[in-house]
Amino acid sequence: MVASTLAGFSNWPRNPLSESAPWTSPRWLKTGAPRAAVNSSGPGEGLPLLFVSTTLLARGQMPHWMQVAAHGNPMDWGVRAAREVVLPGTSWSTVGLYLVFLLLLSAVTALWATWCFRAYERTL
Repeated sequence: MVASTLAGFSNWPRNPLSESAPWTSPRWLKTGAPRAAVNSSGPGEGLPLLFVSTTLLARGQMPHWMQVAAHGNPMDWGVRAAREVVLPGTSWSTVGLYLVFLLLLSAVTALWATWCFRAYERTL
């Protein structure tokens, strides 16, 4: 079984970065084969969102500029909605409002990402 699996890869190039590699070939991209999603939320994007939210620091202890930045931070919206659910005296309208904000932001970014991906595909 291992030998037959390896035999299937025998015609692949030895250098994975060469032009004829199946995962880099434009012909392979245009066949409609499934594409892997790229997750770009690494430390460069995630950590600032974490630090400018109420995840680690109470809003009252933040400097004023951080409080203003936290109001527009989607991570803060999710944290506040989750906190509101587990605290006594839950305000479901607040939870719903934050969830609507998150859903709207998700829809807008999904539409934008789809548009960008299609624009990229037109360049191939």
